[in-house]
Amino acid sequence: MSTEGQDHPLTSKVLNPHFFSMSQLPAFGKNWLDHFIPDDDMQQLFVTSEVARNIIMLQCLYFVKVYRDLLKYKLSYARNRAKEADPKNSELQYDEDVDYDLVDLKIGIIGCGQVGTMILTKLLEAIPHFRGIKIFVSTRQPDLLNEFKEEFKIEAEFNNEKIAEMCDIIFLCCLPFQGDIVLREIRGILHDRNVEATKDKALNRPVLISTLAAVGIPKLKLMATEETIILRTFVNIANLKSKINLTASKPSLALPNVQNIEGNESDNESNKEESKIEEPKLGKDTADKEKLHESSNAQFTGNEPYFMISQASANLIRNLDELFNIFDAFQNTFYTGEAQESLEDKKEEVDEDRAIYEESILITVLGENYSDFIDPNTGEWTNETEILIHFNKLFFEEMEGMLKNIK
Repeated sequence: MSTEGQDHPLTSKVLNPHFFSMSQLPAFGKNWLDHFIPDDDMQQLFVTSEVARNIIMLQCLYFVKVYRDLLKYKLSYARNRAKEADPKNSELQYDEDVDYDLVDLKIGIIGCGQVGTMILTKLLEAIPHFRGIKIFVSTRQPDLLNEFKEEFKIEAEFNNEKIAEMCDIIFLCCLPFQGDIVLREIRGILHDRNVEATKDKALNRPVLISTLAAVGIPKLKLMATEETIILRTFVNIANLKSKINLTASKPSLALPNVQNIEGNESDNESNKEESKIEEPKLGKDTADKEKLHESSNAQFTGNEPYFMISQASANLIRNLDELFNIFDAFQNTFYTGEAQESLEDKKEEVDEDRAIYEESILITVLGENYSDFIDPNTGEWTNETEILIHFNKLFFEEMEGMLKNIK
């Protein structure tokens, strides 16, 4: 290895960890490295990270919607059963369009960085749409949320255990390396709540929704407990980055296309064709760069709601197994049946409960015509691609409608 450059007077300073303070360069702060990344690369990083956070937020919002709809099914079913047992009870007469039964739906956010804050703000916008949800936040800097606490009456403090004890939905939005610390801190509480839910079918298990990057569900269960109900958001950054580039150069690609399913052979072929499109070359002149950035941003922003929602669904469900994982997670949340199944005289009631909850999940996730995708002779699911296309279509319609309502 050549040592020719080591005699240069700056060599020792560059190798010194205090180089920047010694060289009297401006104090860049913790993001000092950003100043050494080319503008075009920085622009791409910024757009990609912003889109990724929006996709995560949309996936989280979808999980809340599914939970809320399933809770309404369960409450309505329980009330109807009670009315059948006691038809004269006037307290059971209620307006089904009123969500006052959902006043106890509590949502907790652990960690309020960029992702946690984005989820929080969108949930606050959605409160008139959901009606009856309460939001709790655990963050190391609760003072930063004083305005939210005063205006929206959320509870914010640094108390992960309180979130685990009180909330039905728990968003884990800390940094990946902090996940183990947080989950070990609350694992005992999650275990106790799961045990209680098996004893009383009126109780629901808490759902942990992880936004941690590169941390799968098996590892999350090791950190928490095996019986913990865990869902996770997912974004394929490499794939997303290429689609953003294509969107900037060919804006029509941002329009919703529910038939473009990740993992579908036809989609892969179309992606190959799309990848042949040349990306715009950045001009050498700074003014040209700025104009190109503004142009690309304008093109992307014009279609971004369509792009965000379609990417959120395509990244969330990439195959049938992942769809079934969501089915199983919500069924385990709302129905265990373990305590009742041990009683022979309750077996018929238990089987009916199970069927009701299974159907409510299918209707919520795949719509009223879910049976169209089941073979009547075998009872098996038919065409995986058609099911995924249908899921993406419903996801897009529901989330687009929700975003319009909460703007």
